[in-house]
Amino acid sequence: MERERILENNDQIFLDKQNMLLAFAGAREVLSTSCLNGGFTEHCMHVFNHCDKDPATGMCMMHGVTYEEHLAYAAKGMELDPKHCTGLSTAAPVERMVMASRSFLSYTVTAMVTAGLDVNGRRAGDPATMWEEHGIYHSTQEPAAHTSGTVNIFVHITAHLARSAMATALMVAAEAKTASIRELQLASCYSSELCSGSGTDGIVIITDPGSPVTLTAAGTDTKLGECIAAAVTEAVKKELRLYMTERTGTGWEQNMQYRLRRFAIDPKLLTFDCFAPGHLPQDACVGLTLYIHLMDQVRWKLITEKAAWKTAVTLLNGISTLPEAEAEQIRNGKNDDHLLALLLYWMEKYKEKQE
Repeated sequence: MERERILENNDQIFLDKQNMLLAFAGAREVLSTSCLNGGFTEHCMHVFNHCDKDPATGMCMMHGVTYEEHLAYAAKGMELDPKHCTGLSTAAPVERMVMASRSFLSYTVTAMVTAGLDVNGRRAGDPATMWEEHGIYHSTQEPAAHTSGTVNIFVHITAHLARSAMATALMVAAEAKTASIRELQLASCYSSELCSGSGTDGIVIITDPGSPVTLTAAGTDTKLGECIAAAVTEAVKKELRLYMTERTGTGWEQNMQYRLRRFAIDPKLLTFDCFAPGHLPQDACVGLTLYIHLMDQVRWKLITEKAAWKTAVTLLNGISTLPEAEAEQIRNGKNDDHLLALLLYWMEKYKEKQE
């Protein structure tokens, strides 16, 4: 493999375009969400992250009837014994994996992350796209509608953790992942909500039972939990920014076509001929994001629509005064979401101002 890094306890990371391989220098305890030797195990000598995407065709192919068989196939391709390893797979580029570390006293936490969310981001609770029977997955969509996107997180800890602490570490890593995604305002592909991850995310926790440091708690009120959350947050946000910039163009944060797509707005309505496709100056982005936030707050029942409407009109008046007759027309229009209608009206007035 092309790249190599040695961690503090002599575990080695190898990385190439298709695979990340973590080879253990001694006995390790692993807790993973993998279908291959998942859950808690003391018998792994390697963990891996495999990119399913064929570099020649760009397609993701299943090798085996079950996902466990698919991962075993990937392990064999790396000349590993499937009985003594665990791993995850992804369609995101593995070679761009981001690492971040935090240390306290004599132990270090290292997070390794690959990510992609723009085609399969979902909020927990969004409608399912597959169901399982006897180990076989069935899609609720036509094959052409199948999409992929995954956040895979590996957390390497150079300390010995109680098994309960390992479970807590996994929980903290998941919390940090979701908090990071929400901070980036990434959209669900299946609802009008912000996403919390993808349907195929995975986490692997690796600890060192030979370490002189033994820890029994990993909650967010502990230094271990702080280190886990900080390392995961840094790696997830950096990796997703790289991925989203690659997918949507430089300055993706200003790409309003992406930011507004969860509201099913016709992309033609988002065209500003005087700017790069989908990209707006900061003042327009600020106005639109405030409207989006008002819409979210109403949907989550944190504020009333009446209060949100009043603020939304105030935002509009910063560009162009909204006559009461037009306000009533919007309220009584065909669009059930009055705030969305007002957002579109705001965009129309912003275009007129630029012209």
